[in-house]
Amino acid sequence: MGSSKSKVINLVTTFPNPWQGKIKQEIAAIAKGAWAPSSDDFSAVAPSSYLVDHFYQLLGVVLQQPQGSVSRVNILTHSNPSLIAFKGTINPRSTFAEVLLNVPSALSLQMLQKMTPSTWFQVGQSKKKYTVADIRARFSKDAKVFFYSCKSATDPQLLQEFANTFQVTAVGFKDNICFCPKYSANRIDRKHVGIGSKCSEKGANFTAVDKRGVERKPKP
Repeated sequence: MGSSKSKVINLVTTFPNPWQGKIKQEIAAIAKGAWAPSSDDFSAVAPSSYLVDHFYQLLGVVLQQPQGSVSRVNILTHSNPSLIAFKGTINPRSTFAEVLLNVPSALSLQMLQKMTPSTWFQVGQSKKKYTVADIRARFSKDAKVFFYSCKSATDPQLLQEFANTFQVTAVGFKDNICFCPKYSANRIDRKHVGIGSKCSEKGANFTAVDKRGVERKPKP
């Protein structure tokens, strides 16, 4: 039996802030365009979120919810056209910030294609085995999973495979998801997100960019 109360889950991925504790250096990097968002920024725009560092942890969070209760999952991360990362590193350079994605922990087409309805998972230290069918059962009717990351909809096959595997609508973006921090001499306001070049169409709520999302509905 489904839950009468729907749940929205925010997930932020693990990209440590290389400027942690060095606010003046981070402000200088933002000012000259040599900056990239870290887990600090993801958490600021998506409060009450779970911090994850592997695709399977996303599944674990979903499995901990009552059946039929999950109406929406928001995932804030970095990606490239063929891979959606769940952890990585940010390396400051003189004129840019290099973002390196961890491949083994990421969501990829190859990983999804290996899954079947009987593929099983375990959550934490529990010995209980859950299947893909159990994950599907956690989602409510018309539930959606949003991937707030650059170019996450470039490969339509990746989103479609996710939608088909878990029987839930997947939403990605062909444009860049831009984090647009405001700053003063000693303070950074991280709660601003936009889409497209130069942070156009920005707003304090990251869901303001949803209208630019590309949906892939599940096929049986």
